[in-house]
Amino acid sequence: MPALDTTAAEVRDWYGGYLDTFTSLAAGERTDLDSVLNFFGVPLVIVTDDRFLALSTRDEVLGTAKALIDQLLQVNYASSTVHRLDIRPFNVRAVLVEGEFSRHDRRGDELERFGTAYLVSRADEGWRFTSIVFTTP
Repeated sequence: MPALDTTAAEVRDWYGGYLDTFTSLAAGERTDLDSVLNFFGVPLVIVTDDRFLALSTRDEVLGTAKALIDQLLQVNYASSTVHRLDIRPFNVRAVLVEGEFSRHDRRGDELERFGTAYLVSRADEGWRFTSIVFTTP
């Protein structure tokens, strides 16, 4: 399955770019919020314990990302730690990414620990999150 191994490596690198972009935005190191659109597909589904969001426009995706980033800026977010990251290709266009993460403030205190499962799909413009499910670690 060399094609799937290549796909997994490609998505791992792409996901690293997402983490770098998101972290630098949420820590206030950069302000080009539109850059997150390089990682999110439209439509995008987000599922948490208390809600289901179906975002059908780029503006809705950007607004949701902005709300989260603003919350993190308010609590002096500084960094994230990846405790586990599993990349499982279904085929060369669809990959399941699952992980466990924690977020830390500028003092190094843990703000939260959470799990996430992402369905990542290869669109014409590249890899994009199409569904995100937040889980309890």
